[in-house]
Amino acid sequence: MTRDTREELLELYTELVDSGVVFHYGNEEIDNGEITNFEIDDEDMITIELDGCETYEIELQDFIDNHSKDGVNYHSFEMGRRFDHILADK
Repeated sequence: MTRDTREELLELYTELVDSGVVFHYGNEEIDNGEITNFEIDDEDMITIELDGCETYEIELQDFIDNHSKDGVNYHSFEMGRRFDHILADK
């Protein structure tokens, strides 16, 4: 993922959260929780903070497979689609 793509993804994440969308993550090893911080490094590893306390470093594909969004509405729908599209094109 290029630096510009990472920046666009982080920008969309911030805009979605600011518009009321709540991101969740959970898999077999990590209990489901609300993502309260989201960062991507140069090697496409994602650092997420869940529920404001636990921090995990996960691979991009794991995030794609195990995240969800709540609260997407008419105004944030297109941003959510762009976010998912960028992830799919990784």
